[in-house]
Amino acid sequence: MMVFALTEQGQERTHVDDATKATRYVCALCKSSVSVVKGEHKRHHYRHRVGRKSGGSNGETDLHRTAKEIIQASRSLGLPSNKVIKFDHVDVEVTLNKQVKADLIGYIGQRRYVIEIRVTHAVNRQKIEILERLNVDTIELDLSSWHRSCPSLASRVGIEQLINLYAPRKWLVRHRRFPRLYRFWHSAKSWLRQLTHPRLPTTRAPCQLRLPL
Repeated sequence: MMVFALTEQGQERTHVDDATKATRYVCALCKSSVSVVKGEHKRHHYRHRVGRKSGGSNGETDLHRTAKEIIQASRSLGLPSNKVIKFDHVDVEVTLNKQVKADLIGYIGQRRYVIEIRVTHAVNRQKIEILERLNVDTIELDLSSWHRSCPSLASRVGIEQLINLYAPRKWLVRHRRFPRLYRFWHSAKSWLRQLTHPRLPTTRAPCQLRLPL
């Protein structure tokens, strides 16, 4: 989901929460016009205007593969906190403990960082639970809103800018010093929450009788 764009006049980088309907914004990569989307039930984001679609039926595969190549070559990645970390080396398509395959794994000494690249599908809950049991830091880099929507994705430089500056990212799993204790405490909190806030039983609505008036 695109959350940063540039003002059309001053080319100022603006977060969507600070954007106004009266100001015109452009995509930071392709410089085409984007709309500000805000609502009570939708997450705020920028959207490319209709008609600015990039061609190619294999965009997802190419974008996913190119993003992995760029991260492996640069050996660096920005964290959700905006801090940039430099890896000793990066491996691609690694299977962890014969249980789950990661898009990339970056190594800093003995510490591992799993990097998942989201293009069309988010990481499912089953995979996250396995990564939690393995107690490995996991970051999801979200390229989904840019998939087949920004013409600059045809450029490797454009994808590099997307990865380094504009693509949203979040922690899926954080490394815990005492993972078993953390899981126990998390389960205990869930159990206590259910006790203090029990779910009310749901009942079906009664059938409406068709009575003569």
